[in-house]
Amino acid sequence: MVAFDNQELRQLENDINKAEDSTDQSILIARPNLSGSTLRDVYEHHIQLRDEHKEIHPSLFIAVDQKNYRIGGVLIVDLQVMTEHGQSVIGVLRCGCDDADLYCANLDMSNMSFIDYKEEEQRLWHGSNPYENSRYFSKQQTPLAQPSGTLHYAWYSNVEMGMGLSRS
Repeated sequence: MVAFDNQELRQLENDINKAEDSTDQSILIARPNLSGSTLRDVYEHHIQLRDEHKEIHPSLFIAVDQKNYRIGGVLIVDLQVMTEHGQSVIGVLRCGCDDADLYCANLDMSNMSFIDYKEEEQRLWHGSNPYENSRYFSKQQTPLAQPSGTLHYAWYSNVEMGMGLSRS
């Protein structure tokens, strides 16, 4: 979204991919030149690319909204943030350029939730409280279920047992 010359673009891609915990998988979209475009323009271009090319990630991308991204961070746009009601919405969060690739990988693999990273954004970048954002959470308080007073125990394993359990 910010106008960079070719050298600055290469440096941006390098900064994102060569961070300590980076997967080195982020690819810079250099054409068309989206400098001066809105986030909506970048979003629509990404959707078009995703639909035309199967190797483009279907729901996550990194956008730069300021020249000094090393200090001001970058934006992660997630096109499939799940709300408390099981609906997908578009989510945007700010993070450091050295965390962007890792954040995308963790969101992709569900190692972290979008709301976890929104909490991080609130702490590190003075972002808004994600729990007060009606995009992700409704303002209505839902009553908690009352405990039944009966204890239930369950045992789960992903290893198949060769014999049954004894009752002793």
